[in-house]
Amino acid sequence: MEYEISMPAEPDEKVAHMAAVVMKRNKFRLLELRNKNELMKHAKELFRLLEDEYKQLYGTVPLTPRQVDAYISQYFGFVTPDFVPMVYNEKNEMVAFGVALPSLSRALQKKPRAAFPYWVYLSVECPQEE
Repeated sequence: MEYEISMPAEPDEKVAHMAAVVMKRNKFRLLELRNKNELMKHAKELFRLLEDEYKQLYGTVPLTPRQVDAYISQYFGFVTPDFVPMVYNEKNEMVAFGVALPSLSRALQKKPRAAFPYWVYLSVECPQEE
């Protein structure tokens, strides 16, 4: 499923100012990732934060370490580090993240098999722990 969100090239001044105030007041910092290797170093921490925040929601089931590893190997290989902002607090703990991807639907409509390797078509489910 895909949702399109239109974003201006530059953020609104008021929103940017509010974000800066929140970052400074809470002593947050935005992690600057230079490459995919740095992104991969933080991938498990991202899933830990996701688990911690979603565990109280009804119907959520914790991911197993094997599932986390499968998701990381399936998806983090083609994610651009610039599209995964991570926010850390003064204790160097991840407190927020985002994941954004450019639309792939038009590329898939033109050449469905050329846009991705074959493994994407085989399965996107993670193996369950036995």
